[in-house]
Amino acid sequence: MSIKVHKDKTDTMNKNNVVYKIACKDCDASYVGQTKQKLSTRVKEYEYNIRGNPSKCMVLTNHMLKFNHSCDWKNVMNTAL
Repeated sequence: MSIKVHKDKTDTMNKNNVVYKIACKDCDASYVGQTKQKLSTRVKEYEYNIRGNPSKCMVLTNHMLKFNHSCDWKNVMNTAL
């Protein structure tokens, strides 16, 4: 008889050192990035940039503002290269 030990999986948004993908809700575009911080922190930075400081140049922000599109913030994916 063996006993299996299962670790609780870490929620994607609470992981750090990840490659992630954010899809545009309005077209087929997507943004792939890498962060050493928690993914939730990075997503909050994007959201702040769009609402509070759009003059700071970010590729994702530029796409959203130029085409009046929005990102699928609720489905940010942890992805591998």
